[in-house]
Amino acid sequence: NSFCTLLTGATDYEAKMATPLSDAALTALLRHSRRIAVLGYSATPSRASNSVSAYMASNGHRVVGVNPAAASAAPPAGIAAVVPTLAAAYETFAITLDAKSADGGAQPAIEIVDVFRNPEALPGIAAEVLELPVKPRLVFLQEGVTHAAAEASLRAAGIDVVSDRCILKEHQRLVALASGL
Repeated sequence: NSFCTLLTGATDYEAKMATPLSDAALTALLRHSRRIAVLGYSATPSRASNSVSAYMASNGHRVVGVNPAAASAAPPAGIAAVVPTLAAAYETFAITLDAKSADGGAQPAIEIVDVFRNPEALPGIAAEVLELPVKPRLVFLQEGVTHAAAEASLRAAGIDVVSDRCILKEHQRLVALASGL
């Protein structure tokens, strides 16, 4: 089961895109958020988390892979680091980040958390996200990944959530194609 394949024509993908986040809001998040932590990252090139991470990195995003098993490996070209935990990803980004945004508020070290994990892991992942010093703007749950209670807890904390969708497909649909990339 591939979490994310290139969109080549009409599929049932469009039917799965119901989310409270509008296309305009998601487009803005994908265009302006530069720091992405990929939970469930794999160093294996044939895995979706690897190819999606490489795609996002090649489109100007700084990507940190999160996987305890892969953390000892050197990151592939384009990936900033591979670390064992979400907290370590936060620290990796925070080291190089001016902590204040243009309006003087705290800027999140991680702007997007992209999740390639089983739905059963989402309550724990949501708890990890909510423990970060500054919350990300968006948690993106890849195709096949949903958990109503975990999503509700993230939204209650003011974090946008997109579930059961592919960040690569959404980037292509909303940003790359619109920009002529």
